[in-house]
Amino acid sequence: MELVTFTGMPGAGKTHAASYVARTHGLPLVSASGAIRAYFRSRGVRADDRATLVQSVQAFCRQDAAFPVDLVLWYMTGLQGFVVVEAFRSPEQLMRFQDLGIACHSIWIEVDFERRLERLRSRGRDADERRLTARKLKDMQDWSTERRIPELQPLASESILNDGDQNRFHEHIDRAMQRLGLTGP
Repeated sequence: MELVTFTGMPGAGKTHAASYVARTHGLPLVSASGAIRAYFRSRGVRADDRATLVQSVQAFCRQDAAFPVDLVLWYMTGLQGFVVVEAFRSPEQLMRFQDLGIACHSIWIEVDFERRLERLRSRGRDADERRLTARKLKDMQDWSTERRIPELQPLASESILNDGDQNRFHEHIDRAMQRLGLTGP
């Protein structure tokens, strides 16, 4: 099995890119949120019972720091070939897969702050000045050490630009996929 994953700051287009690659190349798509829902559903927690689901996830994460990686591995059981994983949030997550002998092809998505903010606003996030200020502070934290997302950039196999034009973004994704030899099953 080989993974292709998209990394970048919130609003960079990771979910869009992962969905596009999975759909275009006929590859399975794994997202952490989908894996979380499937895992707890298999243990009898209803997906529509958000409070219980959140409590279960928090309790599990306190017990096991490797939870996101182990959960994605559990979710991918039986998959072969290339698998698209929506995003990693830290270098440790990426390296955990590599330590297990799973080839990981990470594609960093670069996008400027204003474009990311537009994307977040279109999803109903950061729509007012108070939230805009909070987003800027959060970005400073992300770029410092809190979430460590920026540390994934130098580990990426490829780096692409999302300038807001969907056709160009798809072209950048397709070229990165070709350079990595990830053209489908």
